[in-house]
Amino acid sequence: MKDIGRVFGARIRERILTTIGVVMTLVAVLVLQFKAGAMRPATGSLPVTAPATDGASVSGTYLFAVDASGLPSVATVEFDIASLRLGVVQSAPYQISWNTGYGKDGNYSVQATARDAFGHIIATGERVFNIDNRGATVYVSSPDLSQDLSGTVHFQVPTNDPINYPAAFQLFIDGEQSGYWDIGSSSAAHHTTAGFKIDSTKFSNGTHELVIDVNGQL
Repeated sequence: MKDIGRVFGARIRERILTTIGVVMTLVAVLVLQFKAGAMRPATGSLPVTAPATDGASVSGTYLFAVDASGLPSVATVEFDIASLRLGVVQSAPYQISWNTGYGKDGNYSVQATARDAFGHIIATGERVFNIDNRGATVYVSSPDLSQDLSGTVHFQVPTNDPINYPAAFQLFIDGEQSGYWDIGSSSAAHHTTAGFKIDSTKFSNGTHELVIDVNGQL
């Protein structure tokens, strides 16, 4: 629980893991890349085979998997959801199970990192998926989070909850609240789209953790 690398990540992880058994609404936990001229180091591609496609829905205890057969000298594959480390697999088949009930319904991104025996990163892979245990969804429709972001970034976050009414949204980057949106005087509805405007120059170049919380359940 303690050895996860970042203080802010630890806070987010604690909140995710303690939501089990609580009346939950929605959350999106993703990664994004800010860039202002610097290039990311080149690595190989590590195909994520489960989920097989971006946006796939998962539920219950799910088995994430990658195909590392085309890569030489793979010693370990690490699976992460933002700052939450699912685990490190040391031999093929490179797959790991996770109880999706630890997370709220919503949009997530799993990252896989292959390393050699010296700990050097040789390939990475990523897959966006949707936890669907309760029939609710939240995701980032724009911008494309697989691309580097720069300048002023406009986020669009469609949300649907067949039971509750999405009304207030908070956006966190690396655990710090960086945006807020609510429906204001509009009528409550099961479906709404939140909008955020973020100045990416306030953050360092590189990968950051993005969390969008709906109705203040974090």
